[in-house]
Amino acid sequence: MIFAHLGRIIAIIWRNGGRYWSLGYYLVTIAILHKSDVARFIVRVHPRGGWRLVHTLFTMSPVWAVVPITILLGVAFYREILSLQRSIRPRLVLATSPREKCLVTARHEQDGPGGMARLLRLQVSNPSSISIKGCRAYLLEVQRVSEAGHAIPLDYGDSLPLSWSAQEDESRIDLPGNVPQYVNLLFAAEGENRLRLLSDSVPRRYDDLFQAPGRYRLRVAVSAEGLATEQAEVEVDWSGRWDGLELAAPPPLSAEATREFWRRLWHRQPA
Repeated sequence: MIFAHLGRIIAIIWRNGGRYWSLGYYLVTIAILHKSDVARFIVRVHPRGGWRLVHTLFTMSPVWAVVPITILLGVAFYREILSLQRSIRPRLVLATSPREKCLVTARHEQDGPGGMARLLRLQVSNPSSISIKGCRAYLLEVQRVSEAGHAIPLDYGDSLPLSWSAQEDESRIDLPGNVPQYVNLLFAAEGENRLRLLSDSVPRRYDDLFQAPGRYRLRVAVSAEGLATEQAEVEVDWSGRWDGLELAAPPPLSAEATREFWRRLWHRQPA
């Protein structure tokens, strides 16, 4: 009987409370002490679900009603603590999808005033309310990906510092909360039909690293003061033309990646 009542309460709050779960929990708790006033309020705000909620709660004895309410309040408190921790704990979030403006066509000035170019960037964001100091980015590994999906190592053996887009100090920045910034990765200039690393500190031996068309995989690391280094892999398809640079379609999720996705979804963390 108790679990049946608990299920009804959770279902009603889920349908009618939406993102105001915590407020719903608190109102239900107050209703135990002040049944009449709060009951009328709930019915006015949620006419359809309110009557079911009031009927379920107030036909139970006060002793038994405390049990499901206590459980609901415990769940609400736990979720609010997690939400508070995520909002105040600074962390680096890396993204490479097109909707984050990671692949753009724009005018470039890599070798002086130039024409249009296809630019690949990595978005770095900080979803907390606290700024992150001293963010730096590095290119750790470059691989060519065969048609069968096998990685072919290339002649790259450095941790090349990468530059930040549109920054006065392109090697190191502070990352404020909820203000995404971009790390420059690759560019292909109009008329050249060459794919190159977009950085001022690239050794000349890497000028022809992406000479052959195909799929390439880049592993990038972003570090900051007092935080663990975050890494991301970026796969691109290069057709050999300046406008033929595209982000590769992501592979199907593995079982481990699927579990990680649902874990992040439950805790409302970015994927």
